[in-house]
Amino acid sequence: MATIPNDAEAVTHAKAIRSHVSALVKQIDTLKQAPTDPISLAERILRFHQRATRDFGYHMTSMPGLIMLIDLLIAERKRRRVSISSLCIASGVPPTPALRWIRVLEDDALVKKCDHPSDRRVAWVELTDAAREMLIALLSRWY
Repeated sequence: MATIPNDAEAVTHAKAIRSHVSALVKQIDTLKQAPTDPISLAERILRFHQRATRDFGYHMTSMPGLIMLIDLLIAERKRRRVSISSLCIASGVPPTPALRWIRVLEDDALVKKCDHPSDRRVAWVELTDAAREMLIALLSRWY
């Protein structure tokens, strides 16, 4: 059974929440500045999500599939390859559900895995053309 916090604990908890909300409001204000292209918008969304996940926990901000797709789009534009383990970390959820999400994205033909040319332990993940087009169209509506 949960214990009811005393007044001092409640005040401390309220101050911590207020601080987190204040930081998120600053992030939102940054997002209000018009991005110049879909990739800039994607980067801002990803930074906002990472901050919110750090402050509130992944269970409050969980959208791992979309975050993975956005991360892959940004990496692609920066000519960076993304490994499965890096994509799991970027999703902000524990490894097992992150791997399940990669499988779902692959089953839905939104991502594809590519073998590393010299290291069988590593596999890269890339967006499919269809996923790239959908993401650019979605992000283009926002800027």
